[in-house]
Amino acid sequence: MANKNYINNDELTEELIKSKQLGKVTDKLAKMFMDLANHQADALHYENPDDKKDCIANALFDLCNNYWKYDPKKGNAFSLMSNICYFGLCGAWRALYPKKTKGTIRLSFIDDNGNREKTFEY
Repeated sequence: MANKNYINNDELTEELIKSKQLGKVTDKLAKMFMDLANHQADALHYENPDDKKDCIANALFDLCNNYWKYDPKKGNAFSLMSNICYFGLCGAWRALYPKKTKGTIRLSFIDDNGNREKTFEY
């Protein structure tokens, strides 16, 4: 890899093929996945810095679970891994920051002891 933000497609392809043959993610491929996830995670806005780490962890999980889907005959390794990473990041981001429906009213009921009992959305 030339620098921190650059992943060579040929090196990525080579590592993906090696990993598929071994049946596990190589150390070099794991580093590439980490670089890819960290770089793409900067595109999203997080209210809490720990949320960014959660999104990166989810993206890495998706990458490690789906690296074997790469087929050298069908396309670009970087493109496939970027898409898997992106959807991993966005999936976690949507879970952390669910879309608020316009016109929704949230009602919370507090008991005599000051404990929140139930929350309803209408």
